[in-house]
Amino acid sequence: MSTTTTGNLTEFLPQWWDARLAENLFPHLLLFNFGERRRVPRASGNSIKIPRPQRKNVVGAAPAQGTALLASALSAQTVSGTMTKFAGAYEFSDLILMTGLSDSVEMAVRLLAKDLGREMDDHIRDQLSGSQAVEVDSGGETTVGSASANVFTGDIITQKTIARAVAELDAENNSRWPGSIYPAIIHPLQQYDLFTNLSANAWVQINQGSTDRALSMLYEGALGDLYGGRIWTSTNSVSKLNTGFSTVASGYRSFMIAPQAYFVTDVDSDLGTAETIVKPLGSAGSADPDNSLATVAAKVFFTAIPAAYGSENRLVRMYSSNV
Repeated sequence: MSTTTTGNLTEFLPQWWDARLAENLFPHLLLFNFGERRRVPRASGNSIKIPRPQRKNVVGAAPAQGTALLASALSAQTVSGTMTKFAGAYEFSDLILMTGLSDSVEMAVRLLAKDLGREMDDHIRDQLSGSQAVEVDSGGETTVGSASANVFTGDIITQKTIARAVAELDAENNSRWPGSIYPAIIHPLQQYDLFTNLSANAWVQINQGSTDRALSMLYEGALGDLYGGRIWTSTNSVSKLNTGFSTVASGYRSFMIAPQAYFVTDVDSDLGTAETIVKPLGSAGSADPDNSLATVAAKVFFTAIPAAYGSENRLVRMYSSNV
């Protein structure tokens, strides 16, 4: 992280505040953890392009003497996105700073990290919601662009939904994550529906049959495995769908994710994509004539880019009712 200060109150800014921002930011970035990280390309402006690896096999002629192979297009496979600025600030009065300086600033950094992390995860969710993907409704049926129309009142997420999502990703020749799984991120109320409708012995705990190496690669917060899907919960998975549902006003849109389903720009102080800004009392000049206010702010430049290309899918959206 990179910190900017104004004024001469050096004791107002311990060096570890930058570290506090990073430590508290990443735990709130669940979807960020499953994205393919990329550094922001130099001299790219706010619109960046990222090469996208192919998932399917190359198209070529059978090996034969004197026969040239038909090359598959790779250089043209790029996805693009626009950098977005996420920022926030808290202010403190002179009395608060006089009686609890370090505690107040550290609290602000923690809260800023939590707030910005949630906004960044929302941004990833929104980018994925608008991208090309296979869609599976609560009955396990698949359609593209109209799965929500097949969700009726009481249509909850089930084992069949998870099993079909796994099958769709496998059918696209996707590789799996370590542990031979696909992450499935669902809403906590969908988790309840799923748990209460499991048949006997369907659920596998994440530590059952796992090696030490596989356990060390697990992401924090996994609940368990089901038919090749590993389940996480997040309130960010909810999307209010006021149109398209058959008989309900809204429902849940969740995700199952294959590797390299989307790219995220890394949060890196060397590139200036993350920064904390601390301004002590009186730094506002004429706007703060009696040195009454100080502020702590943070900003992050970031974007998420779905890796959709052609008819190849690396993401499944799963729909269910909220009833």
